[in-house]
Amino acid sequence: MMPGPPVERQDGSLQDSFLVDMRSISGYSGSPAFTYIPAPELGFRRIRHANEPRTDIGPWLLGVDWGHLQRLEDVVDRNGGKHPDGLCVSSNTGMAGIVPAWKLYDLLYSEGLQAERKELDKRY
Repeated sequence: MMPGPPVERQDGSLQDSFLVDMRSISGYSGSPAFTYIPAPELGFRRIRHANEPRTDIGPWLLGVDWGHLQRLEDVVDRNGGKHPDGLCVSSNTGMAGIVPAWKLYDLLYSEGLQAERKELDKRY
């Protein structure tokens, strides 16, 4: 999903993000997320066999995985009845939050970090 309103993280902070349907589990945060753009003549739904040459464009850095989105689900018994105390558990939605690459660029080339890098270069 393209970035829209910022995504609320578990700590309540807001993060500009792509929402991506991909494997994201604890420990993957900070991993780069890449994407390919399919060649127009192939369409978006064609599946390529492993021995076929690549005909898409990329890889492109989409951004960096900041974590996986959770949701609360009711604890139920074998018959689907809710727990009498209303207990819930956190469940992985299968969606990852990706900080867009342009946000990383803006941070790395911000005036403050550029000045800090120049100062470090002078020292070393």
